[in-house]
Amino acid sequence: MAVIVLASASGSPGVSTTALGLTLNWHRPVLLVDADPTGSSSVFAGYFQGAQEPTGGLINLALSLREGTLADALPRETLLLDPEAPAERSAWFLPGIRAHEQAPSLLPLWEPLTEQLRALDRNGQDVI
Repeated sequence: MAVIVLASASGSPGVSTTALGLTLNWHRPVLLVDADPTGSSSVFAGYFQGAQEPTGGLINLALSLREGTLADALPRETLLLDPEAPAERSAWFLPGIRAHEQAPSLLPLWEPLTEQLRALDRNGQDVI
């Protein structure tokens, strides 16, 4: 299983574009996780061209963690990026937060979410 992590100083251009480019050209099924703590998602505005309504994503996963249903909630919170891609190269997107004020709410989520993301290897899926 590959786990690719990209990071930059706040507001630095290129990380989201690089992550999306890697995801769309990945050789195996892959999940792109938007973990930007600033709450700005270029995927909805850029890639989806504003045609896809933002979903709860990580915030809904934080709520599901409190309810003990994180594993069940993860697939419901992901969006298929390219419906035309073959199944062996399917690319999925897990939306991040919408505002930086939501970032502290995710602190308890990261460790359990990491375990759920590692479990994706059973399905042959990587994470960016």
